[in-house]
Amino acid sequence: MHDTNQLNLTEKEKDEGAKLLWKTPEEALKLITGSYDKLIASKYESVYHTKFVALRDRKILEKYIEISSINRL
Repeated sequence: MHDTNQLNLTEKEKDEGAKLLWKTPEEALKLITGSYDKLIASKYESVYHTKFVALRDRKILEKYIEISSINRL
């Protein structure tokens, strides 16, 4: 079994300040949406790539939240 409280980051992730956060989908969506315009390029990725990944993750969360709310009805 994998320990979900232990974070095994790559050097790239460490350099870019990645950290483990446990948030509700709604909280995660707020974090991603609020940080989108503040994203910058790194020595590993262009800002275009970084924003693409953030936008993809935001869309996934939005759909998940939408489906979850429909299923609660």
